Amino acid sequence: MASGRSNPDANVGFVFLYFYGLERRLMLDQAADEHGLIVAEVERLRHTYQKSYSVDRYAGLLLDAAKLLQPGRRCYEDEAPVGRSDYELPFSVRLAVGQLLADGKQIPWNWMHAWVLNDPQTSLRTVHSRAEKELSELFRLRFEKKYPDGFRLSAPKARLRWSYRAASGSFHVDLQSKLGDLPDVASLTGPSNKMREILDGCAGELEGYSRYLGRRPDGRGSLQALSMLPAELAQSADGGEVRKLREWLDGVLATGPALVESGELMTRLAIDANYGKVAVRSCADVLQRFHVALMPNPRLSLQLPKIGQPFVLYRCGSEEIPDSEIAPFRLASLALTFAAFVAHADSALSAEESKRLVDMVQAAPGLSDRGRLDLGAHLRWLQAVPAEPAALRSRLSVFSAEDRHQLGLVALSAAAADVSVHPAEIKALQRIYKMLGLNEDGVLSDLHSALASPVGLTAIQIAPATARGFAIPKSPDTQNKPGKPGEIHLDPARLKHIGESTQRVNEILSKVFIEDEAEAEAEKATAEKVRQPPAAIVVDHDKAGFDGLEVRYKGFLAELLTRPEWTRTDLDMLARAHELMTDGALEAINEWAFNQYGDALVEDGDPATIQSYVIGQSATVEHV
Repeated sequence: MASGRSNPDANVGFVFLYFYGLERRLMLDQAADEHGLIVAEVERLRHTYQKSYSVDRYAGLLLDAAKLLQPGRRCYEDEAPVGRSDYELPFSVRLAVGQLLADGKQIPWNWMHAWVLNDPQTSLRTVHSRAEKELSELFRLRFEKKYPDGFRLSAPKARLRWSYRAASGSFHVDLQSKLGDLPDVASLTGPSNKMREILDGCAGELEGYSRYLGRRPDGRGSLQALSMLPAELAQSADGGEVRKLREWLDGVLATGPALVESGELMTRLAIDANYGKVAVRSCADVLQRFHVALMPNPRLSLQLPKIGQPFVLYRCGSEEIPDSEIAPFRLASLALTFAAFVAHADSALSAEESKRLVDMVQAAPGLSDRGRLDLGAHLRWLQAVPAEPAALRSRLSVFSAEDRHQLGLVALSAAAADVSVHPAEIKALQRIYKMLGLNEDGVLSDLHSALASPVGLTAIQIAPATARGFAIPKSPDTQNKPGKPGEIHLDPARLKHIGESTQRVNEILSKVFIEDEAEAEAEKATAEKVRQPPAAIVVDHDKAGFDGLEVRYKGFLAELLTRPEWTRTDLDMLARAHELMTDGALEAINEWAFNQYGDALVEDGDPATIQSYVIGQSATVEHV
């Protein structure tokens, strides 16, 4: 008493001696003018000595009884109890729910949460205490989604009865007259079973987050913790790292989509992995928590930026592009890549060509507003990073000649969106055909066939050598329409027709993009492997180094890794020494690296760059 009744280490017997006086004054004497003061003091004692189960239990019972001493009080307007306090459903929950049913109201989430949490049939695990705040909020979101108007329950026949028995055992107070005629839900099991399904589902989603907090108790609010939260909770997450990233994103995207270099992005997002598809997917997952997307996107895009190249970051909704739109998006993005490559053929992108590319985004069939938003971001990236169709060679060359010809027609349809095809664009198309392994001489004949197809176009006319380009006659319904000299016209209806007739191309592209769960797990395993410190490679040409690569290329690859760069002359000499064709060997190695690690190992050029970081190996190789 001399210490102010606030010493948490005081003998609990002395605490109860003081408590006995409070309960007698409140319940037996019913001193109405002291009601508020006594309740506040009991709450203080309960908090101070919360480690004592006895103090917590008896103080809770007294506080519940005190509510009945206030006529007309609706206990369901109070805060619902948090956590489990006893091995039976607390009287406060039974009272609040009973009053709700008596008043003809549906039960809100907080009282259903308190009900299921205190149900003796509910097994509480570590996640319920370690992530208590997050679990409660996730339960609220899931409950309100399923029961937006509250949980409807018919009042049971059982009636609520209660009397207060003093902790001292010296008196007993019958409170039935103050309780009134209320239904008692203590014996019901159906409602709590339904709530338990929601609670268990929420707990399961937070298990990984809970384990992370177990390893790092101070990790709440970190970006790594954020990535483990369900999307609904991530939006309201707070913490030093989260606030810092949110402020950075707000600044970068203040005026709209922005370009961010790949290395800076991984640093900002604290991605601890070698650059590649796995790391980019982690970036996309973190950004999605802030309703921000990046493009190229590993879920949608055929190629990712190289190290040092930028991504496009842009605001988006909480939902990603639906699966039903992925095939149309991939086809449209491939057409945009080809069109951008052709448009840059003369080393300059005119205003008319830029408008044509924008119109292609708007006219792409089968896309919702979100799909067009993503496609527009892809165009923004193509404008910042010159299109390199050759980078797709290793992934597209695996198709049959017929399939590759269909992809060539996609490039032609992109070029044919204009009313004139210039010689430089013809050369660009020929390069695309060469990249696809098609006959370059077939460009003109295929272009003629594409433009002569029954979509309102007439045959192509080859202009004299003095002409600026190859003029394509206008269709009869546009002959008399005025237009500025040299203006590029786009027919959205024709583009729509082209898009709707490319089911075959969608099927082809689906072969490239199919990723099942097994592949995703393999990528994660690879990511873990490449995080290990690099070590020198010991290669036996007759043994299975570089798993998955054909034996004849292993020795060649082993020597490639001895230098960061190779001139074309040295590459040719090395290939001849191994009895290989240079281009074929490099293509096979890049295809293997892409399948194994998600990126090309050899960057074409003179000199060619060996990106040894892709396989996480040192450039020092010893031969056995």
